[in-house]
Formats: sequence, C-alpha cells, structure tokens
Amino acid sequence: MKSKIFLILALPLLVFFSSCEDPIVVGLDAATPELSVDGWIYSDTSYQEIKLTKTTEYFDTTRQPAVIGAQVSVTDLTDSTIYPYTETRPGLYTTNSFKPLIGRSYQLNIIQEGITWRAKTDVKRVPTIDSLNFELNEEGGNGPGGPRDKDTYFLTLFARETPGQGDYYKFDATLNGRPANEPDNINIIDDKFADGLVFIPPVNFGLNEEEYKLGDTVEVRILSINADAYAFWTEINTQINNTEGLFAQVPSNIRTNIKNVTPGNSATAVGYFGGSGVSRKRRIVGQPQ
Repeated sequence: MKSKIFLILALPLLVFFSSCEDPIVVGLDAATPELSVDGWIYSDTSYQEIKLTKTTEYFDTTRQPAVIGAQVSVTDLTDSTIYPYTETRPGLYTTNSFKPLIGRSYQLNIIQEGITWRAKTDVKRVPTIDSLNFELNEEGGNGPGGPRDKDTYFLTLFARETPGQGDYYKFDATLNGRPANEPDNINIIDDKFADGLVFIPPVNFGLNEEEYKLGDTVEVRILSINADAYAFWTEINTQINNTEGLFAQVPSNIRTNIKNVTPGNSATAVGYFGGSGVSRKRRIVGQPQ
C-alpha cells in the first residue's frame, strides 16, 4: 500500500518538473557604451601607448569598437611638459618621445566627443634585479605549478626590496618573447612583510608556470606600482580566481581612475591609467649571466 501511495504522489511531481524545461530568457537593459581606457607608462622606454575602446553589451562577444579621433596627451605634473600621442591605428595612441622619470607624477588627458577625461598616476622607485638563476628539475612531476617534465628548469629571481615601507610591485616574465604567466596569475606584492628583504616565494613560484628548457630566452620584469594600482590588480585577481564555491566573489565593477571633468556631463568610463618604474633582466637558459 505504501508503494502505491508513493507512486500517486510522485506522478504529479514528475509532471511539475517536466514542465520546468522551458528556457528562461534573461532580459538585460541596454547599457550606454562607456569609454574604456587601457594605458600604462614605463620608465625604461620612450615608447608609450594608450588604447581606447567602447564597452559593449554583456552578452556581446564581438571585439570592442575602437575609439578614433580622440585627442590624447600626458602631462608631467612636475614641470608641466605636455607629451602628445598620435593615433597610429584605430584606437591605439602612441608616442616615441616620452620617458617617465621615477619620482614624478603624470596626468593623462583625453578629449573625445566633446568630453574631457583625466587620470593621474605616479612612477615609484623599483629595486634592481641582481640575477636570474635556473635550477634543473631532475626528478620531474614536482613543480610548483603541477606535473612537469624532467630536465626542465625552475626560475629564481634574486633582488632585494628597497628599505622603507609603502612600496608595491608587479612581477611578470616572458618566454621566447611571449608571456610566461597565465592571465589568472597576477603576481603582485606589497612590502609589508618584505621590507628591505630578498624577494622569496610566492614571487619565484609565480614565475614558474612555464617549463623552461635549455636555450630558452627568459626575461623578468619588476614593475613598481602605487597603492591604488595595487588595489586595482588585487580586484582583478580576485574576480578572475574566486568564481566558484560558497564564497565566490560576486562580479562587480573594477575600480577606475578615469575621471570625467566636463562640467554638466555625467558620462562614465572604465579602465585604468598607471605608471611603473621598471627593472628587467634577461637570460638564456644554460648560458652564463
């Protein structure tokens, strides 16, 4: 008798759940396209670039449209020198005559469709890379990033952090001219617990995602960043890597320092303008430094 009762109760539930198979269409209000800024200035080169695009709808998978015809420049706030940028291809604005100085502050200026945008950054000090060392992985399968082939190499960076707290850094590496770090491996630190000390893991572990082999050309950069840029990269890192589980990060807008200074205009922008002092070191695996 109990089985008959269960069957009678189960049939309506089956009908109910089978009726829930209709697709659910999520309707999103159309968003006004925003200016998107991707710009960084580096102390070790006179070539600088700023990329300008427009944001698209959430489910739009096409490339963001380039912003053409904008007026772009950077002002040295110490001596008021203005460095104009030239649009070398749609949405890409560059200069070959501007080498930022460590210790100075700079302002990005954009005029686009009658709106004036500004952003400020500063270029902080950066420690010198003393050397790059490669250690043979003789056993294989025990690398920081998971299983590895035997006869590959681990990379160790030797550099001493500059004494005096308040410094922030981003580390990256290239392997034979291409990025050696995956997009979800944003290697940043502050000097709260490393002030004046030699850099140790996780810095070195973060540079060992690739399997370095004899003859590979590897270049490592230390980029100084300010406190706000450190927070910017931290927010990006959190949203990329904390997307699953009970405590997953709820997607939200990343901070931006791009400000609309046009009176009476409420348009907003996304993206970031930053500056870095740069220390770099290059080495071919298997050859002396």
